[in-house]
Amino acid sequence: MGRSCVLWLLLMAGMEIAACAGETAMQNQHDDEVALQVAHDYVVHVKKWKTDQFRLEVTAHKPNNIVTVDAVHVDDLRGEKGVNKSIQLQVDVVKRVVTNELAFQ
Repeated sequence: MGRSCVLWLLLMAGMEIAACAGETAMQNQHDDEVALQVAHDYVVHVKKWKTDQFRLEVTAHKPNNIVTVDAVHVDDLRGEKGVNKSIQLQVDVVKRVVTNELAFQ
């Protein structure tokens, strides 16, 4: 195989890798949006927190369409001892449900 063929193959492989990375980034962005909406609804309706009492942050993407979201309560941000209201939620972005709620220690 000539040098130009090898360079062409490497170029095409790089373009395919870049395209796959772009698709993954777009999927993660969509999953993040879904996870944040599901987490927001859960915190407001299940935990009964007001929207100004917490902030949400996507912290991980796990297998099986699970996105991990931290719901940080403002009382925990103040550094008060013994508060520990913040939680971590595991959200199934396909089913659009919270599958697990974990408390921070």
